[in-house]
Parts: sequence; structure tokens; C-alpha cells
Amino acid sequence: MSTLRIIVALSVLFTQSVYANNTDETVIFCPKPNELVKKNGKWESTTKIRWLSYESSFANDIAFFMGAQWQGVKVGPMSCIYQSSDSNVFPITLQNNHMFQIPTQANWHAGEDNMVNCVSNDVTDCPLTPHIKDNSPSTTREIFQGIDANTS
Repeated sequence: MSTLRIIVALSVLFTQSVYANNTDETVIFCPKPNELVKKNGKWESTTKIRWLSYESSFANDIAFFMGAQWQGVKVGPMSCIYQSSDSNVFPITLQNNHMFQIPTQANWHAGEDNMVNCVSNDVTDCPLTPHIKDNSPSTTREIFQGIDANTS
């Protein structure tokens, strides 16, 4: 076998093994406190992924990240929790419209009522894995439509 064929064969095998072993999931994080702005009494992120508070807040600033909270069964919404420098106001909670897989990383701990909590002042300590909707056909009709589309 020529050297070129061996190199090509090895590169194909290497590429296949990289893709076969690639189990990394997309991970995002709550916004950092400096990525939040107050508009019309509510807080929102300036990040690509939009996070919003749904309740008005008396807080004039956000001093630090307190942690994150997930609630659900396998999949559920995520809340990012922040504290103002004014300790007399309630913590600020932000959410977005994404669903997240149950957190299983080291900093997440089971709480009550199907809640999982991450308590940290660093957003990178609380990684979030978005739930990716499965595009598998759910009905027999969708299966046959997929076959027809692939054979024509």
C-alpha cells in the first residue's frame, strides 16, 4: 500500500473517531452582572441569549450573581439569581424562554420540589445545558413523508 493511501486511510479513521467520540454538549451560562441593564423597572441582559426579569425591581444596581436554580423533570426552565448592593430589596431573578436539561455538573445540588440549585458568585460555576428539541418523526405519516422525500 502506498504511503499516500495509508495517510488518507488514517486521516479518515481519525476523523470518524473524533466525531464518534464527540460527546460535548452546548453549554451556556447566566449573564454576568455587568451584562444586565434595567429598563422600565425590569432587568434584562445585553447578551446574545436574552434573559429577562418578569417582575419589577426596586434595585438600582446588581452587585453580584448569587446562583442559578432549575426546576422540572428531566427538562425545565432555568432562573439566574442576582443581589443588589441594597440588601433591603429582594433578589433579582431572570429567566429566558429556553428549556434546559437537568443539571448534573459538580456545583449543582438537589433541593426540594424537583429543584436543583447552584450557589456561587461566579456564573461559570453554574453551566446550563439547553434542551435540544428532537426532530425525530413522531407519527407514521411523518416517517413515510420522510421516506418519500428521500427517494424522489
